[in-house]
Amino acid sequence: MDRTADLGKSRGGGVCVMINNSWCNNANVVTLACSCSPNLELLALKFPPFYLPREFTSVIINTVYIPPQANMDTALCELHEALTQFQAQHRDAALIVVGDFNSANLKRAVANLYQHVTFHTRGNRTLLHPIQG
Repeated sequence: MDRTADLGKSRGGGVCVMINNSWCNNANVVTLACSCSPNLELLALKFPPFYLPREFTSVIINTVYIPPQANMDTALCELHEALTQFQAQHRDAALIVVGDFNSANLKRAVANLYQHVTFHTRGNRTLLHPIQG
């Protein structure tokens, strides 16, 4: 997803998702959302990997970028609306949210999220924003 000039974004190229062909047939990838606002960039894709545990029918991966200068309340509200819509429409899908959240607290957007990566990812720092309970 490219950023557009009419949104006032002059730098960067947006968000993207790359899916390995050995994991999923690209003909089965469905774009659920592709949005870019001054506060939030979101790309949401739904796809059925070749192997999933029985309780899941597909995976929805949400790639998010919240700029440091964004209005965090507005960004989290937009993200909340999108994620709750996906959860309601695709109850049997595994929901994954990844990206650069800067100072946003994702627990404010969707309280039932769980952060799986809690270890240091670069030296003595965890680059992923911790979900604060």
